[in-house]
Amino acid sequence: MSLNVAGLPEDLREQRRYLPFRFRPRHNGRLGKVPHAVTRATQAPADVRDRQRWMGLADAAALVAAGRADGLGLVLGPDLRVVAADLDGALEGGQVLPWAQAIVAELHGYTEISVSGTGLHVLVRGRLPPGRRRAGRLELLDAGFLALTGHRLPGSLAVVPHRQVALDAVYARAFPARCAFRSPAPPASLPLADAEVLARLLALRNGPKLARLLAGDADGYASPSEADFALARLLRFATQDPEQIERLMRASPLARARWDRPAGPDLTYLQRTIHRALTLGGPTLPPSP
Repeated sequence: MSLNVAGLPEDLREQRRYLPFRFRPRHNGRLGKVPHAVTRATQAPADVRDRQRWMGLADAAALVAAGRADGLGLVLGPDLRVVAADLDGALEGGQVLPWAQAIVAELHGYTEISVSGTGLHVLVRGRLPPGRRRAGRLELLDAGFLALTGHRLPGSLAVVPHRQVALDAVYARAFPARCAFRSPAPPASLPLADAEVLARLLALRNGPKLARLLAGDADGYASPSEADFALARLLRFATQDPEQIERLMRASPLARARWDRPAGPDLTYLQRTIHRALTLGGPTLPPSP
């Protein structure tokens, strides 16, 4: 599927978070879309977390037009708050299959045909809970690299709308074990002890740093893992209760699927991160009077 720049989401065109990609064979024999950093003389695979490599739409599209890239994509992340529903095998004979049409209609967002020509991407604004992301032919993405084509489905919006209620409904049906999920409550709605911990920390010199992480802003950190660890360390200064730290961290938009992946005997990735933050030690706030 070729690139149609004019069809890309109008409200994302000014974002400087695009990367060109090249097709490269995978071990399974299929072609993978590998983001590249491109200069005048060279190009090489790029780490999508490296913001210095991100490009504006016009520059990335120019590389595609010049034949120096096979396509382009958008770097998703917590700060963008865009979720993509990737519907694999949604088209047959050019027609949207009923199971996919139901999701397209419910989300009613920016919807385009994928690079393969057989799938669909539906982009909406919202948040996903921590946990699973793939169920059958549906995958929900809120981080990483998403290849775009700009070939919108008839009836699709030209912008990416806010659709949290619809997104929650789609997620609940795809992952029924998580159907009780609700978006994390703001700090003011946390239990009193949690709210007190945050109030004490936010009043300190490092309060602005904590506030940015709690808001999902990981800018300045080399990786999401470093941002996770920094948040755990900041919280540890006021509480050494691992369950309370985990509860407070999950109230941040930094929360993602990796937090719930196994990372050792009886530990998730998030629990291991908190354990590391606690065992490193260091000064702590005295108990509140």
